[in-house]
Amino acid sequence: MADAPAQFTDLVSGDLASRLKQLLLFSRHRVEGRYLGENRSVRKGFSTDFMQHRQYFPGDNIKYLDWRIYGRTDRYFVREYEQPTNLDLYLVVDCSASMSFAGDGQSKHDFAVRVAAIFIYLMMLQQDHYGLSLVGATLRAHADPAAGRRHLQRLYEMLLSSPPAGVCDWEGAMRQTQARVTRRGLVLVLSDFLGDPEAIGRGLAGFRSRRCDAIAFHLIHPEEADLSRDTMTRYVDLEDGSSETVDPLLIREAYQEQFRRHGVALRQECSRRGIEYCPLTVGPDYETAIGDY
Repeated sequence: MADAPAQFTDLVSGDLASRLKQLLLFSRHRVEGRYLGENRSVRKGFSTDFMQHRQYFPGDNIKYLDWRIYGRTDRYFVREYEQPTNLDLYLVVDCSASMSFAGDGQSKHDFAVRVAAIFIYLMMLQQDHYGLSLVGATLRAHADPAAGRRHLQRLYEMLLSSPPAGVCDWEGAMRQTQARVTRRGLVLVLSDFLGDPEAIGRGLAGFRSRRCDAIAFHLIHPEEADLSRDTMTRYVDLEDGSSETVDPLLIREAYQEQFRRHGVALRQECSRRGIEYCPLTVGPDYETAIGDY
C-alpha cells in the first residue's frame, strides 16, 4: 500500500527543523544577492576577505592602497575584498505524471515535495531568498525568490496543491522557467528525468548560460530501477497511457542495464554542461539523503 501523501503540517516536523539548523546550503559559484550573507558575490566590497589586487586609478580611496607593493615596485595597487552576499535559490520541481509512481511505498512526487520543503526551510533559516517553479508540459506555477515565513507558507501550499499530471517538456518548460531567473543564484531541479538525456541536458543548460550554479537531483524509485516483480505484470505508461504485459524474469537483466545506462548518460550530460548530478533514492529516509548530500 502506498504511503499517504504529505500534508502541510508534516512537511517539516519539529525534530527535523532542529536538525536542519546544523546544515548549510550555498552556491559553488559567485551569486548576485541583495543583502549581506554567506555566499561569494560578483560584487567587490571592503570586508575582511581579501580577493585580489588591482591597479590604482585616480579617485580610488587611498585607504586601500597596498604600501608594501608600492615599496617593492614603486607602483600603486589597491587591495580589493570580497563582499559576501545572500543567496537566491531557484527550486524547480517536476510535476509530470511519471512522478506519481509509488509502487508499494512512497511516490516520487511525495518524496520531491518533502525534499523541496527541506530546502525551502533551510533557506529560511539562513535568511536567504527562495523561489519555486513547478514544471510539466509548461511552467505550471512560479513564485519569485523572497524571504520570510509567509513566503515559506505560500510555497508549501504551491507544492501541496499541484498533483503530478501530463508530460514534461524539458526544453520548453525550462525556457519558460529560465526567463524568470533575474539574478545569479543556485538552481535545484528535482525530477525522475525520464526522457532523452540530451534533451534534458539542453533544457538544464540554460541555467548555466544565465551563470547560475545548478544541481540536478535525480529521484530514483527502487521498484523502477530493479523491476523486482516475479510474475506476469502489466506495465502502464503514466504519461501516455500505453501498456505492455511482460514477464519481468525475461527482461529484468536487460532492463536494469538500460536503466543504469540512462543514469550514466544523464550524469555525463550534466557534467559536460557544468551541472552537478546527484542521485537520490526515493524512500522514507529523505532527511538522511539530503543530510548526506
